[in-house]
Amino acid sequence: MTAPFLCSFLKIILLSLDIKNTKRIIEVKTKIRNNQSEEIIQKARTNRRLIGKKIFNGIFGYKYEDIINSGNITLTLKRARGYVNYI
Repeated sequence: MTAPFLCSFLKIILLSLDIKNTKRIIEVKTKIRNNQSEEIIQKARTNRRLIGKKIFNGIFGYKYEDIINSGNITLTLKRARGYVNYI
């Protein structure tokens, strides 16, 4: 069994060997640009699908570097099919 990757910070890597105990996922980004929104949301969707149950799955960004394209973000969230529930 391979352990899902949870976090990497200054060469510290956190792994969860028992994903059934996962309660929430929060993806933290320093900067987000319009051209990255789809990739970020799809990664969050993939991570949520690994868990296999309904949990809080959010994306937090400190700084949005472009003019927010809400139409693009809305479309990408619809394609995520509810696996991402907070931005």
